[in-house]
Amino acid sequence: MVRPLGTCSTVLAVSVLALLVGCSGESDPTTQPAISSAASTSQSPSESGAPLPEGVVLMSDLTEGSVVPGRYAGVVAGGSRSGELPLAVVMVPSGYLGGGAGGVFVDEGGFRHLDLWSVSKVVEDPCSGPVYTDPGPTVQDLADALAALPVWESTKPKPVTVGGYQGLVMDFDVPDPTPSGCGDPLSHWVDEMGGTQGHGPGKRQRLWILDVAGERVMILAGWFPAGGSDPSAGVTSAQTKELIDMAESTTFLVPPAQSP
Repeated sequence: MVRPLGTCSTVLAVSVLALLVGCSGESDPTTQPAISSAASTSQSPSESGAPLPEGVVLMSDLTEGSVVPGRYAGVVAGGSRSGELPLAVVMVPSGYLGGGAGGVFVDEGGFRHLDLWSVSKVVEDPCSGPVYTDPGPTVQDLADALAALPVWESTKPKPVTVGGYQGLVMDFDVPDPTPSGCGDPLSHWVDEMGGTQGHGPGKRQRLWILDVAGERVMILAGWFPAGGSDPSAGVTSAQTKELIDMAESTTFLVPPAQSP
């Protein structure tokens, strides 16, 4: 059965979204935007006042709700070095919601989203409970650890370049139904802040895991495909392609202090 994105228990009123896309172990959900991920509290140079290229808007400057199509720059959520990294710039088409400091955009139907994360640890066993271990420091370490998880439906990581940075791309889908004996939702990974990605049975996810200025960054596109008795539930193949194109067209702004 298709259901809107997210798994957190606290519900905040933002458009049609019923649940959070991402949860943080350290943020207070009663004070956070409903579509905000667990962003680091440190500021990037651009957020501290350095000028952005013309036409680029900081994601943290957005109010909650629909966004005007355009280019948006934001920090990568959940890492201690988030504020030091190049800002990720995403070209967002019409039909998306935005708001909050982290790089999160959710479509107005609540069935697809784009996130930016800095992943720290991977669960040892998706079914038995949230015991997490450090997979190692590299892009390959993280991709291999995720691909090795049982129950999750993953593909072999393949080389990819996004925004001039090299890494690996893989699918990381949620089985439907969740196998007997496993919790719902399945465990997978957390960032340094204790944040994790919301999901539900049948959700499709594509991960681009990149080495950005020495920090491991994940671009995550998630969606529920259309199907079943309700044709309005989920997204079409064209909408899925639009989401993947958004992810693959991500660029990065080197903060002025790091420019040659």
